[in-house]
Amino acid sequence: MNPGEPAGNPCINICRMDHNDKFCQGCWRTLPEISRWDRMSDQQKADVAALLERRRHEKV
Repeated sequence: MNPGEPAGNPCINICRMDHNDKFCQGCWRTLPEISRWDRMSDQQKADVAALLERRRHEKV
């Protein structure tokens, strides 16, 4: 994602929750992040997107 560009929905239709980490194994969001996504501001989405990258790299 580029600065100033709205964040798209990170869902990739692999919806399986990891019950240990509490993250979706497809998009790396938590259930609260998934449920609030459509109501988040672009800045909030960008903040979550940064967390998703970190989560993905920590698990790989």
